[in-house]
Amino acid sequence: MQPCGCRKWGQAPFHEMLRNIRVRARMGRATATFLVMVPDPMLSNLLLLAAALTSPAPQVTQQAYAKASNTGSQDNFAGAVAISGNTLVVGSTFEDSAAAGVNGDQSSNASANAGAAYVFIRNGVSWSQQAYLKASNPETNDSFGQAVAISGDTIVIGAPREDSASPG
Repeated sequence: MQPCGCRKWGQAPFHEMLRNIRVRARMGRATATFLVMVPDPMLSNLLLLAAALTSPAPQVTQQAYAKASNTGSQDNFAGAVAISGNTLVVGSTFEDSAAAGVNGDQSSNASANAGAAYVFIRNGVSWSQQAYLKASNPETNDSFGQAVAISGDTIVIGAPREDSASPG
C-alpha cells in the first residue's frame, strides 16, 4: 500500500497513472479510450476501468470487475494481464488446482502454486469468463500464468518454474 492507501499497478501507484493521464489530456496530446486494469492479487479480483482521454480532463469510470471463477486467497490473480480487442487474459501464478488443460476441475487444491490463467470476453461493457486454462502437466510451484500474452486468437502463457522432464 502507498501512503495514499492505493495499491501499486506495475511500477507506478494507480493515482500517479491517473495524474499522468490528466496531464496529457490537459496538454491536448491525446484523445482515446482505453482500459486501465487495477489488479488486487491478494483478493483475487481485477478492476477494469474505462478511461477516456479528453481535454480538459479525462473521464474515468468503472467498466467491470473481473474475478476468478475459483477464487483463492493469495492466488496472485491478475499478477499478469494482457488484452487484445475484446479478449482479456489474466494470470494467477499461485492458483492451486491440479487440473490440466482447458476448463478442468477448479475445485482441486492438490498442486500448490501450479498456476492458472483465465480468459474473459467483452460483450459491450460486460465481461464474462470464457475459459480456465492450466498447463498440460501441472505440478507444484510451476507458476503457470506468471506471464501472459495475447495476439488475435493466440494466447501464450509462461510457467517459469516448470521443471518436469516432459518434452515440449
